[in-house]
Amino acid sequence: VTVKNLSATNIVSGTLDASKVTVKNLNASNITSGTLSASKISGGSLSLTGNNTTITSTNFSVDKNGVVTAKSGTIGGWKIDAGSLTKQTGNYSLEIRADRPATDAAILVWDNKNQAYNFYVRPDGYLYAKNAEINGKINATSGTFKNCTITESCSVPGSIISGTISGVDIVGGTISGSASVKGTVIEGSLIVSVANQFGHFEIGGYVGKTTYVNIPGVGTLNFVGGILIE
Repeated sequence: VTVKNLSATNIVSGTLDASKVTVKNLNASNITSGTLSASKISGGSLSLTGNNTTITSTNFSVDKNGVVTAKSGTIGGWKIDAGSLTKQTGNYSLEIRADRPATDAAILVWDNKNQAYNFYVRPDGYLYAKNAEINGKINATSGTFKNCTITESCSVPGSIISGTISGVDIVGGTISGSASVKGTVIEGSLIVSVANQFGHFEIGGYVGKTTYVNIPGVGTLNFVGGILIE
């Protein structure tokens, strides 16, 4: 059957039986058929309707439930590859990588301008964030705090090995400094109540220092200018 030009608003046929059908131009508003088989269908648009509509190919498929399977492509600006999902937003690249080893960035934000990571998570659970604000509970085994501010009471169940507290130096378990200290000092296993440490006094032209230390069960030790007065 050879048709040079076929134009119709509706083609309905129970059976079209031929060894070969060649159509140069087919224009119809409705074609109803049990099966339409072709190696290539081209046109301005293709609309498929029905509850059992599927598209199946080696690298791409859509099942009747709307599940899309594709090896690569672009969806909503996100680039899909076999092992990654990436999107470029301004100077930043957002990536989800499935091909990274445990110690490499797998979920990340890359700053293309500064050539550095702003954020990433490794498969082994390590997290890096250039600027972070974290609310809630934090458990840590190591780390440092710079310009730390504690807005409520803080309990330190362990030992303070070294550092400075309000101008008072703590070195090797010994507290020293030029500031006035009142409270309880723990040195080794001995609890010492300090009434006034390193208070300045003057006698004539001599300027000295005095310390009053109360030791439970022992009494008060008075140090004047480094000399113990009992």
